Amino acid sequence: MSIDTSKFLEAYSIEFGYPKSTKTIQGIKSLILDFAQTSLDVNLLEQATIWSIIYCETNAAMLPIIEVLQTVQDTVAQRHIYELQMTYWDSGFYGRGYMLIKRRKTYAEISRLLKQHLPSKYNRESDGFLVLCPDKLLTKQIAFDALALIVLLKIPYILDSQISNNIVSYIPKFEKILNDSLC
Repeated sequence: MSIDTSKFLEAYSIEFGYPKSTKTIQGIKSLILDFAQTSLDVNLLEQATIWSIIYCETNAAMLPIIEVLQTVQDTVAQRHIYELQMTYWDSGFYGRGYMLIKRRKTYAEISRLLKQHLPSKYNRESDGFLVLCPDKLLTKQIAFDALALIVLLKIPYILDSQISNNIVSYIPKFEKILNDSLC
């Protein structure tokens, strides 16, 4: 599936408004290139799911991000987020990437999956390479490959906690954007 970047940005702008920063535009262009170059077999629905997760998890920045500790606890929801974060925060394995992957076991699992399913890219990496250097998930290519594998393999213990109603509501929007931007 080949995407025309100009058509994608036009369709994206109609749906969400024009991206607010040049970094966001660069992030979108980088993602289009990642999809074009991936050796993974990603269909339209899976692409739309990936785009939706990235849009929601990064707050439309469309770049890998790092989780911020919830310090304000004025509401029940804010307190809940803070309490959840405290279960993993001090370990150093807080959210990073396009999907804010959390916890040491998840970093280890993603490392294993990348080496198993994309050996030509990751065969030189050590076992558990994301455990050894969690900030590698801030690298666009690694963040993309990790999220694409999570969606393609339908990894339940990761997806169940991440796929919210909000993300699901964006999937049809990104399906339309993708259909409108095919070459």
